[in-house]
Amino acid sequence: MLCWESVNGVMGGDVVLETASIALMEDKLSKIVYLLDLSGTTMRVARENIAAAITVKLALVALTIIGLTTLWIAAGVGDLELSLAVAANALTVPVRAASSLS
Repeated sequence: MLCWESVNGVMGGDVVLETASIALMEDKLSKIVYLLDLSGTTMRVARENIAAAITVKLALVALTIIGLTTLWIAAGVGDLELSLAVAANALTVPVRAASSLS
């Protein structure tokens, strides 16, 4: 749950915008609903990415230990390909947030 006391939301001048946690650039308070949904979706995708990364790395370590794959394959898949998959999953955040509002 979001603690409202620790979030400073403002609409105003330059000094106020510099010190605020959230700055609304338009006079539309309805954007707050989208912002809260976007933050929830972002956290959900971050948890998915962390879980996927840990699971794949543990599986690759296990496969390397028992000799079913080489260390180079494990490093390549575990680093390069997994990084690309996590980045691609993170790119879906705005789409997921927009679709959950409608």
